Amino acid sequence: QRAGRFLEHVAVLPAMRQVRRVDPAQAMLADPNDPLAILVAGVVLVTVRKEPEQGHALVKRAAALNPNSQIIATTAAYIHWFRGSYEDAIAAHQRALSLSPGSPESVWSLSGLARAQLSAGRIEEALATGLRALEYDSPRVFSFVVVAACYAHLERLGEAQAAVARTLAVWPTLTLAT
Repeated sequence: QRAGRFLEHVAVLPAMRQVRRVDPAQAMLADPNDPLAILVAGVVLVTVRKEPEQGHALVKRAAALNPNSQIIATTAAYIHWFRGSYEDAIAAHQRALSLSPGSPESVWSLSGLARAQLSAGRIEEALATGLRALEYDSPRVFSFVVVAACYAHLERLGEAQAAVARTLAVWPTLTLAT
């Protein structure tokens, strides 16, 4: 449960508007070897401060300090995706899934894997992965978007329209600008 809250509120960025005030160096002062503090500092550097090289190095350091953490592996995969390294993101998400197969937190990895597969042009794989992510009790909203995009890419327009309708049912404020 703690892992899910951490990802929801820090690592996957819905609260990053508030994190802009976080100084990555300050975040690591309490324990400079704490993998989660290092991870958060890296995410802030990459996504908020626009310092991708320094932030990526911290994320890789966090992964090296705790290679068996699904949270860290999933977040590292997100950073790969954010930087446009889709194949690395796919591999990292697959690694994260192998760390704790079937756990409730796996939905994060599945959703991210589908997004990375879609970004890499692996549309059929992305659709299958996105549909698997939607089978979870609390699917990530972005999985709905990925599935809709996959259907559209595959020119399965009726299914794409239905997927968009399902997406808007769970994310009614979604627009193209969102």
